Amino acid sequence: MKKWLRCALMVAVVSGLSACAWFGGDKKMSLLTEYPPTVKVATIWQKNVGKQSSLGFVPLIQDGVVYAASANGQVVAIEIATNRELWRVAFKERLSAGVGGGAAGVYVGMRKGEVVALDLTGKERWRSPVSSEILAAPQSVQGVVIVRTVDGRIVGLDEADGKRRWLQQRSNPALVLRNLAPIVAANGLAYVGMPGGRLLALNVADGTIAWEVAVAQPRGVTELERIADVAAAPLLDEDQICAVAYQGRLACFDQQKGGLEWYREVSSASGLSKDGGAIYTTDDKGTALSFAKVSGTNRWKQEKLQGRKLSGPAVAGKYVVVGDVEGYLHVLESETGQLAARIATDKSPIVSAPVAIDNGVIVQTQKGNLYAISIQ
Repeated sequence: MKKWLRCALMVAVVSGLSACAWFGGDKKMSLLTEYPPTVKVATIWQKNVGKQSSLGFVPLIQDGVVYAASANGQVVAIEIATNRELWRVAFKERLSAGVGGGAAGVYVGMRKGEVVALDLTGKERWRSPVSSEILAAPQSVQGVVIVRTVDGRIVGLDEADGKRRWLQQRSNPALVLRNLAPIVAANGLAYVGMPGGRLLALNVADGTIAWEVAVAQPRGVTELERIADVAAAPLLDEDQICAVAYQGRLACFDQQKGGLEWYREVSSASGLSKDGGAIYTTDDKGTALSFAKVSGTNRWKQEKLQGRKLSGPAVAGKYVVVGDVEGYLHVLESETGQLAARIATDKSPIVSAPVAIDNGVIVQTQKGNLYAISIQ
């Protein structure tokens, strides 16, 4: 078994194999070439959060504050405009996922299977044990904190005290990617990307299934060939919900009923982003792609970053931003896909997608450094 794939897998009974950074084939990494930049990029500030693992950690932005967490137990809140550290909490336990948020505070997952709720000053509000490790940030929706565990359970906890309100359990395939898609929600429904290429819509109030569809069908003879997990957060867009599957496809559905609107053959575990007219993703070869939101027509394909194990994309104004295995951020023109600029961080992999802010992005590296990057 190829090393990169072996390290990205875990068995369904939860005895996970050690995680590698993320997904990519055997293609030789593209060399970076010089080109005239068409936009200015610069580091506004940098802050260390603590050493990362390769999965589970994505910065959260709320009300002008970025919240970030690290595998070695730190959670930090930073005012974006001033780089002022508002608070920092250091847990003795290791974290496995964060940061999720809501009106009452922020939420992180512990390696040993606990959800911890912090208020907006960093004070611990409650802890709630769940059945196993958490690999996606808990999400607060309409008074319910929704948590995913590696054994196939989706749990709804009361936002006020952490007590369990509902449980939805599904069986996992024999092999799944060691990565769980974060949950997104709208109009009383929580959308959950699942192993085996499924997308669930759950009622937030009680956890019952509103509808379930196939984003992709597992194909192939071996268990490795049949991996078709939805391992990145679904994308909400007006009345659509879109998702992409590894070794599968990108598909968009009606939010309320789950009717298929369009699909394209794409293999990705990195995620999706959007602007007014397009959806963007990066595939497992390191190609950046753009599709028309309404029809799914392919708008452009950027192949000059192949083999660089790209993060998911972020849309920042007129640009699409992706990170790579060597810690570079690449800025692409959203209309054409042409490379517009790049900037180095700390030479460590950028696994999670950058997060858009006004005139730029926030990005977290695997070494645990948080960067605010301007794009002007």
